[in-house]
Amino acid sequence: MKVLFLILNYKTYQETVKLTDELLANGIGDNYILIVDNASPNESYQQLQSRYEHREGVEVILSPENGGYAKGNNYGLRYAAKYNPEYVCIINNDVHFTPETINHLCEWYEKLPNVAIIAPKQILPGGRDATFSSMEVPTLRSDLSWYNPFSSKRHSYTENTEIKGVNEVGIVPGAFLFTKYSIFKEMGFFDESTFLFCEERFTAKEAELAGLKNYIILSETYLHDHSVTIKNEASEKKQRKMILEGRLLYHKKYSNHPALACSILKVCYTFNELYLSLYSIARKVKRSVQ
Repeated sequence: MKVLFLILNYKTYQETVKLTDELLANGIGDNYILIVDNASPNESYQQLQSRYEHREGVEVILSPENGGYAKGNNYGLRYAAKYNPEYVCIINNDVHFTPETINHLCEWYEKLPNVAIIAPKQILPGGRDATFSSMEVPTLRSDLSWYNPFSSKRHSYTENTEIKGVNEVGIVPGAFLFTKYSIFKEMGFFDESTFLFCEERFTAKEAELAGLKNYIILSETYLHDHSVTIKNEASEKKQRKMILEGRLLYHKKYSNHPALACSILKVCYTFNELYLSLYSIARKVKRSVQ
């Protein structure tokens, strides 16, 4: 098998069906689709199992618990060893891309130096390029800048190597990760201390420690349709708290002075939440007087 597509499903089986059928319609050749249902509390596993149990090229398995993004994907990655894949493509169920994209990623992977993870450029609905709060391997300084309401928080893809059409990055967005199975296994797969956010930063750091690099291939794209799953599970305020928790775990593991780094982050988070609350109140007052 050349490429194993790994799709983690939680409750939104309709989106998983849409993506899986799209892949099958385009033809997967000697590739394979592995769907992991992350212990969804609804009928997701039953629906997916019933739909694909007799479909060649697809297998649906059930995680014993909902341990979050990292643990759920790791469950699938360990299970995938039985297929002996050369590459693994870890994708959200709300992404869309062409078969040519995968063929080109296989070619790029063999050309790039010291490569760990690559991905196409992410495109949002409407054709806009996605931007991100950070593309570098995180540091305390970069995390603190995120809590500064007056700093620029968005970064765009750009060529930054001698290789034309490539953006070397620290962090590859978790919606679409393409890597050699053997290399990702040596990196330890995902860090399971996280639940929903910040998984990519741990992977970025492990790649750096291994002397490997991550890249965005600017000539290739995928559409990220941003499903409402996360919004349905957590408010924006709760999401920010979960992001903080992920950052604290990261600095506890990798910072030279973890206690100090975590204390500073907590203080900055508190002040940022206060600022957001006051800003929200000010907007409501302004609308009420207009």
